[in-house]
Amino acid sequence: MTIEKAFHVIREGKVKATIWHEVRDGMTRFRVAFTKLIHDDHRWWDSACFHPDDMPALSRLAEDVHLWITEQLAHGSPEGERQH
Repeated sequence: MTIEKAFHVIREGKVKATIWHEVRDGMTRFRVAFTKLIHDDHRWWDSACFHPDDMPALSRLAEDVHLWITEQLAHGSPEGERQH
């Protein structure tokens, strides 16, 4: 089993999807974490909590992630540069 670090990141405003892929038994599986970027007085950090106003961006982002994963699977394997 091979577990990769974050393979791809997609953003929609302050909402971010981090995508990982895992190759197990020759098959690629994707995992996705959705977070919101928050800035306080001193630093930026990720939160897993969303407000009702975040739902439209989260919905669009989920659609974009689904499309990206579908395209990767259609090519037979994840491609592209790793993004951080």
